[in-house]
Amino acid sequence: MAQTRSPIPEPTAPANPHHPVLDALHLRAPWSPRPFTRALSRISAGTRAIADQVHHRELEWREVTARALAGDQPLWIVLGDSIAQGVGASDISRSWVARIGGALAADGRPHGIVNLSRSGARSIHVREDQLPLAELVDRRASLITCGVGSNDLMRNPHPPSVSARVNELIDELPAHTIISTLPAPAVSPSGRWVNRSVTRTAARRGMHVVDIVPHLRGSRTGWASDRFHPNDHGYGAWVDAYAAALDLDPAAVPDEWDPLDAEDEPPAR
Repeated sequence: MAQTRSPIPEPTAPANPHHPVLDALHLRAPWSPRPFTRALSRISAGTRAIADQVHHRELEWREVTARALAGDQPLWIVLGDSIAQGVGASDISRSWVARIGGALAADGRPHGIVNLSRSGARSIHVREDQLPLAELVDRRASLITCGVGSNDLMRNPHPPSVSARVNELIDELPAHTIISTLPAPAVSPSGRWVNRSVTRTAARRGMHVVDIVPHLRGSRTGWASDRFHPNDHGYGAWVDAYAAALDLDPAAVPDEWDPLDAEDEPPAR
């Protein structure tokens, strides 16, 4: 089971005032739900419960990032949206980023996680906010992952426009970035269209593409109470896809791994 932690306090100052990445994260405007989410939260307890996770999860990852930047392990920079934050998972330890981090540690490849993602992010936010922050990291990241586009598609469900924006981002990312496709099921032809375009662009740059689609869980068991974000089970799709990309045995990935207590050995699966 996940270890019990004290609540993450509301920060009054960046954890390390001398690091520009932490300064910038501290200055980010507080997360605010979109009008549709805010309205739905008034009538849906499930949506409200997931929305209530967002700010706390962001503070948890900020603390993880501060520790990574202060340490000497190789860095993993995480770019993206709420999927990279693990929104919908019951605990940060059950997010796909944490679980893959635990598997890398158990495999003798520990990484400090610099999670610059943000709930609600679209491709333009990764380009204009997250990517500039990544460039402020004072040592080269050995691993960079990026998954974005679902919020673009929700805002403007026109596949060519979404593909153009995501492809512009891909052209600006470091060449060793691992790109993930959108979690687009067969009933989402628009998402599949975007995935094909993004895969072509990434391949042109020689980037590794992680295809989430073949690993998606069933619609009845894989989604959180808001029916939009994955739950603990649903995040297994990202775990399986990234494990394969990083030469990890999916069966050896821990069910949970707390990046806020990363000195502990990852628990057995």
